[in-house]
Amino acid sequence: SASIRNSAFLKNDAQEGLGGAVMADSDPTPATVFSEGNLYIENLGRVTSGTLHFHQSFVSSRCDGFYANRAAAPVDGDGGDPEMEDMLVVPEAEDPGFCNLPAEDVHLEEDSPFVSKMCPRGPYPPGCKPRRFSRSSF
Repeated sequence: SASIRNSAFLKNDAQEGLGGAVMADSDPTPATVFSEGNLYIENLGRVTSGTLHFHQSFVSSRCDGFYANRAAAPVDGDGGDPEMEDMLVVPEAEDPGFCNLPAEDVHLEEDSPFVSKMCPRGPYPPGCKPRRFSRSSF
């Protein structure tokens, strides 16, 4: 069982397993997972699995943000009832407002759709740091 808050899950790959980022299983006993204020970005799960997946366990997702995950759904599973509150899924065609996702900088721009006073998301406060250039970069 776990409680996960204000974290970013970036480019995880479940390969042959279930759950692109988090798997709550029932072996040896049912798990309980509380996920709050996290960002789930470009995680890869099976097409029959959620980014947060549960099997005869309990998952609570509150104020989580999801972007460009390859999974059946943000939260999915069997044998339990998940609690989902104030989740935000930004479509891949929209700008998620990350400072520099190609460089794996998941700080949020001030106007990112993930920025919310009601639901702080991710491990960092909003705002991108100015990029620094060295003399060798010119």
